[in-house]
Amino acid sequence: MLHMDRSVFREAGLLTGASLRSLDALHIAAALQASANEFITYDPRQQAAAEAVGLRLRAPGRS
Repeated sequence: MLHMDRSVFREAGLLTGASLRSLDALHIAAALQASANEFITYDPRQQAAAEAVGLRLRAPGRS
């Protein structure tokens, strides 16, 4: 678990993308703050935003 301090919320607010939803932005910001090795999502909008900030994506079970 990651402590959600103001810096995570601030970073989420800086993420761009017209279709990026607030909770998706928080998940991406938390992954960045935690220096995550991988980011797992099946949501195409979240995938695009995560890739844009350099996160390595995985979608287990999909080819």
